[in-house]
Amino acid sequence: MLIVSHINEFCACAVLDMTAFRKHTDCADKRESERLGALYALKGLLNTSTIEVVYDAYRKPFVSGHPEWHISISHSFDKLVVLYHTRISTGVDIEQIRDKIHLVKHKFLSDSELVYCGEDAWRLTLFWSVKEAVYKAYGKKGLDFASDILVIPPVAGEEQLKAIVTTDTFEKVYVAHFRELDNYIMACVIDEN
Repeated sequence: MLIVSHINEFCACAVLDMTAFRKHTDCADKRESERLGALYALKGLLNTSTIEVVYDAYRKPFVSGHPEWHISISHSFDKLVVLYHTRISTGVDIEQIRDKIHLVKHKFLSDSELVYCGEDAWRLTLFWSVKEAVYKAYGKKGLDFASDILVIPPVAGEEQLKAIVTTDTFEKVYVAHFRELDNYIMACVIDEN
């Protein structure tokens, strides 16, 4: 039900199967079960039985009493993922690969990204997931996915790529790691620069 991966001594990631988790809870409300699932996953990451998640002014989650710890949470259908780092801002996103993404691709991709992705649902989902993870690591509102975040296509065989955030007052290159899980794409960004 819960798969925990320790990336290093400062960072860990947990993926929760929400279908299995819901069978063990009596919560019928989808949002509440996702909140409880995120807490369950975070408790598994931190090896603790008590924890409270609160949100900053930008709706970025953090652990109450530990503002120096960075967490990011994402869910899509029956998967939920939590990324945790003790010192550095993080962003994570998980998305189910579906053809429905074609309907919104023009809202989040630049012209060059549209050319690269074409009609490929896997590539479209990857670019969406990376942009979501970058947005969460950036940690503030106001980024336009199509014009402010440019994803550089990955090198064949690699599970990482770069994304460049450019605004009037900010420019930064983020490295996003990604992988396919079943029929999902998960992208993680750890803001190390």
